[in-house]
Amino acid sequence: MRISYSSLDTFLKCPLKYKFNQIDKIEEEKAKPTVIGSFFHLIMHYIYEKDITKISFQEIEDFIKKEFPNIQYYDFSEKIHKKLTQEDLEFILEKTKNFYDTNKNKKTQTISLEEKFEITLQDKNNIHILSGIIDRFDKLQENNYEIIDYKSANKLSSFNQVSQNKQLSIYGLGILAKWPNIALKNLKFSLYFLKHNEKIQTSRTQQDLDSTKEEIIHQINKIEKTKAFHPNCGWYCSYCGYKHICPIYKNEYCSSKTKEETKQLIEEYFKIIEEKQKLENKLDQLKTKVSNYMKKTKTLL
Repeated sequence: MRISYSSLDTFLKCPLKYKFNQIDKIEEEKAKPTVIGSFFHLIMHYIYEKDITKISFQEIEDFIKKEFPNIQYYDFSEKIHKKLTQEDLEFILEKTKNFYDTNKNKKTQTISLEEKFEITLQDKNNIHILSGIIDRFDKLQENNYEIIDYKSANKLSSFNQVSQNKQLSIYGLGILAKWPNIALKNLKFSLYFLKHNEKIQTSRTQQDLDSTKEEIIHQINKIEKTKAFHPNCGWYCSYCGYKHICPIYKNEYCSSKTKEETKQLIEEYFKIIEEKQKLENKLDQLKTKVSNYMKKTKTLL
């Protein structure tokens, strides 16, 4: 099976959204936070393509103001496309200026921007290809390297959360596949939270990457075996562009008198789904740990 990281992540969050997007090929409307996040990524690409140590902030501001009028998002409550506001522009300029001031004098060499990669994964019966795009890959001092992924989320993740971030681990597999001469001990894994102007840098062990491979194969096999794609609910629902056809949220897009009557049922559904997802994630983690233990000790259960 050939699958992108973003598609795999979509399935993990919500199998029904995966179906809408990857199987049914229904175009997804973009919510405001999603559009702003994409614009931040465009700005970061522009800054490092021009070289942050050489470009002035005035040039960056001019670029932002030039591109800004072209950006639109979908307002799900009013069911129309809208342009970003002057307040949004000021917010974007402020966060970009903070980033620029923090990083303009740092001595790093950017090796690639939006680096595409493919990882070949093999299980007992099949070969799978996982693809993805890495926001930025830098060479640091003393032969160290750094994978950087930008985040525009309001919430700042903890160090432990970044250390366990599967996206970064997958990116590590992609980098090591393209540059096998790089030692894992010299590779840094970072999330840069643009709204907070904070970068959290972590590392990975070979066991971390091996476990990630096993989890990916497990999830791909799960996708291939899935017959009914059920919705999962969580924080990501607020940004989803398929609410109008989702069986959970569809009630919000009609004038049915049953809207209030179903509120409690929906809340209960959310709670059960979240508990189910937590248990499934815990089960997957336990399976991986048990499998690693069996391989290490050559034990058969």
